[in-house]
Amino acid sequence: MKHIRNLVFDLDGTLYPETDEIKQRFLDKMVEYFRDEMGIIADDYMVLIAEWRKKHGSCTPAVAEYGGDPKAYMNYAGDVDVSDVEYNDELKKKLERLSHRKIIYTNGSMKHTIDVLERLRLNGMFDELYTIGEADYVPKPNMASYKMLLEKYNLNPDETVLIEDRVKNLQPAKELGIKTVLITDGGEKDVSFCDYIVKDIIEAVDLFLEQ
Repeated sequence: MKHIRNLVFDLDGTLYPETDEIKQRFLDKMVEYFRDEMGIIADDYMVLIAEWRKKHGSCTPAVAEYGGDPKAYMNYAGDVDVSDVEYNDELKKKLERLSHRKIIYTNGSMKHTIDVLERLRLNGMFDELYTIGEADYVPKPNMASYKMLLEKYNLNPDETVLIEDRVKNLQPAKELGIKTVLITDGGEKDVSFCDYIVKDIIEAVDLFLEQ
């Protein structure tokens, strides 16, 4: 794939294996914000969150629908402890060998992105950090977010790859002509459209290292 110039990486669950503990910390912060800052009362917040994620891709657009401030919400919900994210020496060395333009593309906040990159010791490794803030709080898999990504960084889809751990977030990219790499343990269905299917981030990066 010598024509590929741009590698776009998801963050959580892609550059590192997102633990159940980190996921729970996010959920706890989200519930706190909905309840304490927005006054949203629900019998089961997990059901509400699941509904919003299914409808929008993330809860951020739902916050806006309820009259909340997406920026304030992301700043609050994204401020979680990531001290259990482990440094991956092999990943760092392989990323350093890549000559491609490297971009982070995440539905998370800038603070969370920087916190994770610091734990992974990948500060300064990426040319651009495209968080939900840079996407005007339009999350994946909304097609508008992908189009903004391409326009903002002047990316040619034919020269671009998206590496993700969620199938639904790869589908819009594929429709735009971006090559897709799915990181999976094999549990997902309907993955035949993906260009490459790998078990982890190391195997994904190996696809683009010069032999």
